[in-house]
This record gives sequence, structure tokens and C-alpha cells, in this order.
Amino acid sequence: MLFGYISASPFVMQEIHDLSTGWFTLAFALNAAGLTAANIVNAKLLGRTTLHKLLRAGLVLLVVWSALFGLNALLGPALWITVVLLFLAVSSLGLVIANAATIALEQVRHAAGTGSAILGALQFLLAAIVAPLVGIAGEDTAVPMALAMFLSAVLGLASLAVARTRG
Repeated sequence: MLFGYISASPFVMQEIHDLSTGWFTLAFALNAAGLTAANIVNAKLLGRTTLHKLLRAGLVLLVVWSALFGLNALLGPALWITVVLLFLAVSSLGLVIANAATIALEQVRHAAGTGSAILGALQFLLAAIVAPLVGIAGEDTAVPMALAMFLSAVLGLASLAVARTRG
């Protein structure tokens, strides 16, 4: 989801919404600040709840914000709605990224280095697949970006559900 956002957001914001480079940079920085703030909140919440609950909450939020972003893209995107939904979606990754990595690496404590390498390789493989797909319909639509975001979030939530059932 993150690499889909990174790859497509310049086109969505600058080509579709006609933001200048300066305004896009500000919006991108605001989203980075949201992600950082959500990571801080995540760290504070870890004493009160579990990694799994925080990860599930982050993924559910990501599904919701991505679905709404897709609806906005289909209806002819409104700038302020795009800005708010991208902020919320990217911020929700603050409950996803670190918790997912921690849960995955807990499963291979005996080979943490190998597990970390495989996790990183898989993340970059998925990023390499998603990044070009978000531009498949050209730079005049945000629908591929929204679809990539939504499918990534659903895949993450489904993966968590499968992992939880397998114990």
C-alpha cells in the first residue's frame, strides 16, 4: 500500500488535482507526519493492548479509508476529500507496519536475521509489482491507486485472519 501511495500520489495530486510541487510536498510531508504520529500512538497503546489488536485495527482502518478513497476517485475526486483520506490511510499504517513485522519476526526468533531478510525481500517484491500497476490507466485517474490501496489492505487483513486461525 505504501509503495502504491508513494508511486501514484505525485500524479494524483499534481496531475488530477493540479497541485503545485510546493503544495504536493506539503501534503506528502503532512502524511509522513501522520504516519509518525500514529507510530507514537501505537507505541503508547502497546502497554494497554496486544500487537494483534492494534494490527487488526490499523488494517480495518486502512480498508475503510482506501474504500472511501476509491469511491472518491470513481466519483471524480474532490481535492479536500483526497487529502483527508490519504492522510488517514497513510496514518493508519502506523498501526500496521511495525506490528506486522514484529508478529512475523516473533515466529522465527531462532532465525531472526533470515526472517528479517525474507520479510524485506517480500515487501520489496510486492512494491515492485504494485508500483507500476498504479499508473496502468495513465495519470488522469486515481482509480488504480485506490484499487491497489484497497486490495493491499484487504490482503493484509485476510493474511492476519488466516494466520490467527492457524495459531
